[in-house]
Amino acid sequence: MITQPTTGAGRTKRSSALLAGLVAALALTAAIGDSRQALAGNAVDTGAPAAPLILKQRANVAGDQVYLSDLFTNVPFTQDMAISDAPAPGSTLAFSARQLSHITRQAKLYWAPSDPNQGTVVTRDSQSIPMSVVERAISGAIAEQYIGGDFDVSVFERSLDLHVPAGEDLQVIVSNLDFDARSNRFRATLTAAGASGRQVEVAGRVEAMVDLPVLNRHMMPGEIIAERDIAWQRVSTRRATTTAISQLGELVGQTPRRPIASGQPIRMTDVVPDYLVQKGDVVTILLQNGKMTLTARGSALQRGARGDVIRVRNSQSRRTVEAQVASPDTVIVRPAQYAQIR
Repeated sequence: MITQPTTGAGRTKRSSALLAGLVAALALTAAIGDSRQALAGNAVDTGAPAAPLILKQRANVAGDQVYLSDLFTNVPFTQDMAISDAPAPGSTLAFSARQLSHITRQAKLYWAPSDPNQGTVVTRDSQSIPMSVVERAISGAIAEQYIGGDFDVSVFERSLDLHVPAGEDLQVIVSNLDFDARSNRFRATLTAAGASGRQVEVAGRVEAMVDLPVLNRHMMPGEIIAERDIAWQRVSTRRATTTAISQLGELVGQTPRRPIASGQPIRMTDVVPDYLVQKGDVVTILLQNGKMTLTARGSALQRGARGDVIRVRNSQSRRTVEAQVASPDTVIVRPAQYAQIR
């Protein structure tokens, strides 16, 4: 077979075919690259996190709003957002599985509940207002609007659901105060300052208070009560009866009639004077008139404490004189009765 030499026209056709094939290959490569870039761009736009979202069973927030990152871990920073107002201090806010699914879809994130009943509860970081703060606020309002003097307030409801946000001052606002002076009862509305207007209705009693002298240690009959044995204690007037000792001078120098415990209000009948002289005791009768001093022996006809004036019979003259008790065995007669001492 004889091969014919290639003419110029044939070479031109063959070169054109090769060039067309090369252009087609380059176009296909570019199309594949564009497709890969488009797929990569779509993957970025989905906002899928690098790690799966994990739901927290309970969440505690400090601010006024609840964020997506408060409920889930692994929330991308750029997709975190506020989803709700925070609950009032001391209150809770629950999110169901359906609500959580809706919230994550809005954030262009994927989360599916493992259980239809799955959910989470959010609490507000807060501090409870102590009863002492509540009673002090009510006392101030009663003193300003109704009565003065020393009194205490006791609230019947011993557990109040009053909270303020963590870090804020513990303050209570008292309103709608109604006090009945005949029964010493009150009613009021309490609002925790900064707690979104949360209100609590309370009732209680007002007790007048008084300071009374009491023993600071247990004392037995025969012991003499000195000032160092006494302390002052604030007690309600219900415990301070009309017979209770209220003055220091009514207690100093006395001795218990029966054992007295420390810290208890003391009645007048609980103590007796320290009798230095008992009826029938032999005593020395002393008369001092200027530089002259006369003495005589006598017998006490009455018992008497220091400073008491008792009747004493002169053992020699058998006359009765009035003399002041000075010590356990000495009484002092007044000069006007000088003749009777002889």
